[in-house]
Amino acid sequence: DHDLSRLCAVPGTMEQTSAFDRAKLRVRGERIPTLAEVLHAIDLEIDVEIKSNRTGRQGDLAAATAKVIRESGREDQILVSSFDPLLLLQIHRHLPAIGLAHIFADDQSLPIRRGWIGTMIGGSIVHPQHTLVTEDAVKRWRTAGRPINVWTVDDAAELLRLARLGVDGVFANDPAHARAVAGERVDVGVDDEVGPLVEQRHRRVRRHRGECGAARPEDQQPDRRGATDDENARGEE
Repeated sequence: DHDLSRLCAVPGTMEQTSAFDRAKLRVRGERIPTLAEVLHAIDLEIDVEIKSNRTGRQGDLAAATAKVIRESGREDQILVSSFDPLLLLQIHRHLPAIGLAHIFADDQSLPIRRGWIGTMIGGSIVHPQHTLVTEDAVKRWRTAGRPINVWTVDDAAELLRLARLGVDGVFANDPAHARAVAGERVDVGVDDEVGPLVEQRHRRVRRHRGECGAARPEDQQPDRRGATDDENARGEE
């Protein structure tokens, strides 16, 4: 969401809200945690998706996010994703060993939806919208050595199609349903309206570190969260 009205029933955006007032925000009765709190509380590998509403002009946000990740001591367990490729480059400048994933969608230009922009920025994991995932696309990304995490899928038939194609992970609003449908064939991440999406791809993140400028064949991003603190870090065939 671009503002807080639907989730928090208050006007304005997170950026316009002071730290004092952010602490009072509630979503379904629950307080919105900071990124630092999430990294402390969840002992799993985490995909931190940074929502950027000003492409290429979020240097302060990238720096603040990198600082929280560095201080958590968990860089080897964290993947950073975003629709904003320039923001990912800024993250790489602060955290050169961190894994990067450029998220992309089916309504974007050809270089983006084929994953070429992700390749250019050194992205290491593919995060395409599920409608972009075809047999040919999977073969192309597999040949490039890229794990494939797809967003956002709740339909049973589509979950089975993606599992048969061999994707590595799926972002879903209802992970229990997705696991029941797809079984153990794919990892399922929580694509919730609040809080970070957690993906259980334990080996993948460690093996695929971003190398800015390296020749890579495609990368993308997932659909992740809604209202979060600035520190919460908060892309056809």
